[in-house]
Amino acid sequence: MLKTIVRTAIAALLTALALPPAGALALGLTRGPYVENPTQDSALIRWRTEISTVTWLEYGPQPYCAKTMTISASGKEHAIKLFDLLPATTYCYRLTVPYNDGANSVLAATGTFSTFRQPEQTNVEFMLFGNTGSSEPVEGQLASAMLAPNPDFAMHTGNLFPSGKDEDADEYYFSPHSGLLAKMPVFITPGPNEYGNIATAWSGKNFFRQNYKRWHQMSWGPGSPSYYSFKTANVLFVVLDTNFIAGTAAAPEISSGSAQMTWLKNTLTRGTHRWKFVFTHTPLYSSGGPGPYPSLTTELATIFEKYKVNAVFQGGENCYERLLLMKDNAPSETDGVLYITSGAAGRLSEHTPEAGAWTAKLDAVPNFVTVTVSYNSAIIKAYGADGLLLDEYTLTR
Repeated sequence: MLKTIVRTAIAALLTALALPPAGALALGLTRGPYVENPTQDSALIRWRTEISTVTWLEYGPQPYCAKTMTISASGKEHAIKLFDLLPATTYCYRLTVPYNDGANSVLAATGTFSTFRQPEQTNVEFMLFGNTGSSEPVEGQLASAMLAPNPDFAMHTGNLFPSGKDEDADEYYFSPHSGLLAKMPVFITPGPNEYGNIATAWSGKNFFRQNYKRWHQMSWGPGSPSYYSFKTANVLFVVLDTNFIAGTAAAPEISSGSAQMTWLKNTLTRGTHRWKFVFTHTPLYSSGGPGPYPSLTTELATIFEKYKVNAVFQGGENCYERLLLMKDNAPSETDGVLYITSGAAGRLSEHTPEAGAWTAKLDAVPNFVTVTVSYNSAIIKAYGADGLLLDEYTLTR
């Protein structure tokens, strides 16, 4: 009986410490937390608080979320880099913030992420989606459906939200997709919205620096975070910024002899990788809208074929499309590069897509894609907002 009373008292005390009493003003988070740039042994966690304060971060290998604790400097913007992590491990973390002038604290958020896998490992899974920030109910449905799979991370094909302004980021991106961001890192392929509205004066490189670059950190490189690469397991991921060729003057050039093109060739050449995947917002081939862009295709398609890229994942169009294997600018029955477009997380297509000679599957509906990679195959599945399967294809090598 005494043990029961003690346990009950301890539980009540812990509850009182973790939750503010009725009527108390609790400090809240206005953004995040979200994880960026994980590696085999590190990760960056970011969040924003509504007032300037310190916050406590506890983390550890799941389920030991409170194994280690660190504290952020006082401020509204918080970023803590975690080091000495274990590879191929799922970590969980907890954010605690003070309230009542620091007299008490409250658990504000929890989350998870996985560190990258060693090169000798053969399995990895990721998710693909893009063109978020529609405010349409269907995007909320899609966001819920995307919580069912449990990939290592997600890839965003660009256009986080229409205005690109930091003041709109929480309403149109971080809040609608908070569930996904709490489960995994999201790597972003920049779209034109990340550079602002090119029809206004307030756009371009300064816009990108103030409204995007300050809050997103990808793997280090000469063009980060516009273009960058990373490796996990035996897979190379290459993210390009193709916006210049589609009319965004502030974006880095991607043409013969440009810094980005030189970097791309060097990146695809270095190292030995079982799989090579490239991500681009602007589609090389598309049936769903204003694309394709012949000049982009001329510049890149031959490079992808020359350096043995297995698949190119595109955004830009508000549809899902899987092409037949492409080689020498034409469909190929046995050999070539696979092109997948997934750029409709909630925005409805402004164009009526018409399947072309290269189209294997086309759906003008909100969608997301999962890719499960093993040594000899990459299983690609596309889903609608209802979570039902739209398409499935197995790429082999």
